[in-house]
Amino acid sequence: DLEPLDRALQAVILSQYRRKIAEKYKLHLKPVILFKSKSIKESKENYEGFLAKIKNLKTQDIQEISSRAKGMDLEKAFDYFKKENITFENLIKELQEDFSKEKVMLLDSENIDEERQLKLNSLENKNNEIRAIFAVNMLNEGWDVLNLFDIVRMYDTRDGKYLHDK
Repeated sequence: DLEPLDRALQAVILSQYRRKIAEKYKLHLKPVILFKSKSIKESKENYEGFLAKIKNLKTQDIQEISSRAKGMDLEKAFDYFKKENITFENLIKELQEDFSKEKVMLLDSENIDEERQLKLNSLENKNNEIRAIFAVNMLNEGWDVLNLFDIVRMYDTRDGKYLHDK
């Protein structure tokens, strides 16, 4: 029932929680999120909106998500952060670092190139710092990435059809 950017922010917090749990057990894990849009235009708008939201993240944004997390996996994440003394301010700094523009990829049929293809094919490598990918009708069946934990629809309909408008 949330707006797409709020859905994205929840996914980012869960992703960071997964990373923290892995670190606790001395495992290298860099969870990746795939954000899917219906059109290239929407994907670009979502990508830009996401980067702006992360860059300008406020404690109030995190508090609102935390207050809605009751009974969800997200509540476990916030409980863990509290137990580990990770304040909302520290969480925001981590999210701003881990989901900065350099670590978020916009991918569509208009901008796929060799560099992006190499990054996509090496998402599991320790040197690849990509944490989120915004895509349209790409990366569907047959794309197997072990550290892709979340796929977030950035649109409201549940039909599997994608529009190819620009």
